[in-house]
Amino acid sequence: MKRNQIIGLIFGALLIPLIFVWYFFDISTFFSFQYLQKNSAALLQFVQEHYFFSIFLYVSIYVTIIAFSLPATGPLTLLGGFLFGAAGGFVIATLSATIGATVAFLIIRNQVTDVVRQRYGKQLKTFQKKTKKYGVVYLLLMHVSMMIPYIVINILAALSDMRARTIVWTTALGFVPLALIYTVAGSKLTTIKTINDVFSGKMMLVFGVFILFFFLPVIIRRLFGRRLL
Repeated sequence: MKRNQIIGLIFGALLIPLIFVWYFFDISTFFSFQYLQKNSAALLQFVQEHYFFSIFLYVSIYVTIIAFSLPATGPLTLLGGFLFGAAGGFVIATLSATIGATVAFLIIRNQVTDVVRQRYGKQLKTFQKKTKKYGVVYLLLMHVSMMIPYIVINILAALSDMRARTIVWTTALGFVPLALIYTVAGSKLTTIKTINDVFSGKMMLVFGVFILFFFLPVIIRRLFGRRLL
């Protein structure tokens, strides 16, 4: 049996029971805003008593969630800001998201099947067309929009000729707006009343500036017809 086949079997053996446990036991409730607020004191005490282990545990959970595309990125990033502070949470969450996305990309690239190629054939053509026209700026915009799941971005990138190192730095940079908003809000977890308070006027202004920053090369290219990347 080839190495890629072995990796694929291991990945499948982990994925199926993980998804079952996640949805059967409703694990997502442990990452809900209400649960985090209710247990904020206990969580903070645990971090104070086991700081480095808490970081290891947080990174491990975060990488797993991103790698398997489980729906808890926002609340977990919020939790990072609360447990480790805005700056610490920002760095740790960004690092974790980057590692998780890279792991997913490498697994998909090595284990991709014809079924997946057919399923995303149309999207892949659009992705290749856009990246050829706009370069990695398009990939960054996909991340910044926060409307496209990591798994879809990773599948399209893995099916294309995108390099792994490109995935690493675009994921890290593209994750900045979300990480910034949620970790800053997380540092104030005990003072905000609802998850909607995360998207305050100031936070959305910062987010808008980041969006403009990423769109700027595209706008310039439209105006001057030059490929910047």
